[in-house]
Amino acid sequence: MEKKKLFKLALINFFILFLILSLSPASAGKKPPVNKTAAIWSEASGEPQTTGSSKGAPKASTLPPNAPLTVAESSQYTATSYHAEVVSFINELQKLSPNLVVENIGTSTEGRSIPMLIISNPPVYSPLFARHLNKTVIYIQANIHAGEVEGKEASLMLARELVLNPAHPYLQNLVILIVPDLNPDGNDKINPKNRPQQPGPEKGVGVRPNGQNLDLNRDAIKLESPEMRAVVSQIINRWDPALVLDLHTTDGAYHEETVTYSWPVNPNIDPELLAYQRDVMLPAIVKNLKEKYGTLAAPYGMFRDWRDPAKGWETF
Repeated sequence: MEKKKLFKLALINFFILFLILSLSPASAGKKPPVNKTAAIWSEASGEPQTTGSSKGAPKASTLPPNAPLTVAESSQYTATSYHAEVVSFINELQKLSPNLVVENIGTSTEGRSIPMLIISNPPVYSPLFARHLNKTVIYIQANIHAGEVEGKEASLMLARELVLNPAHPYLQNLVILIVPDLNPDGNDKINPKNRPQQPGPEKGVGVRPNGQNLDLNRDAIKLESPEMRAVVSQIINRWDPALVLDLHTTDGAYHEETVTYSWPVNPNIDPELLAYQRDVMLPAIVKNLKEKYGTLAAPYGMFRDWRDPAKGWETF
């Protein structure tokens, strides 16, 4: 597999880190309105790519000997993890630091647990304690579409980085909630024939729907799935995160930017939140990615006709 196809995991990891950095006091410009939830959807685009970079992605040789590797890393990015391997990775991380608290937010249709990582220093066990510490809560969710595995693997790498660095400034200011595998039933239907136009991993990925054959990304209102009911009841309503990151991967589009992103497109979004994300936070993230890592990012979408870019750009 070409290197540029392998860099997507690291790039999503960078994007997560810069989104978090935008909330920290040292780098924040205009602050968002309080007590409102901001939602960001990040997309890592597939082929064609010309600007991939692996800076910042830790090599196995630089990690402590007791640090677990993701399946992506241990397979040289030719495979992704089954749900049991995600759980095993989390269990190994728990042995390394008290700053990682793990809570199961629910059970999937086919009976798999859905673990959520709670990372902070000092460790936080409840939303009430997070508020007592005056810490901002952010929520990172990955693998809602289990054929889009990059966010799953990258969020595990991010969790490892934070667990191995108890003095990390993010842990001083934030409570970071991570659900690395929101769709465990779809995840475990790994097959190389799934999403054949997507550039890797060559040993296959899972499928888009959950065990009920529902698209979880369309179930935030009706809440017909146990997975989305768990997200709303155990995370959104309970923890009231200030920032939500929903990690996806695309089959690719004809542009040079490796990372794509989107602000909310719901017409009912709070205009202050929309303006902050679109005009303040995301431009700062894009600038950091380019200047510090040589990685280009662009709004999520594609050319209406890739053979004639002058016809315009569209998103969903």
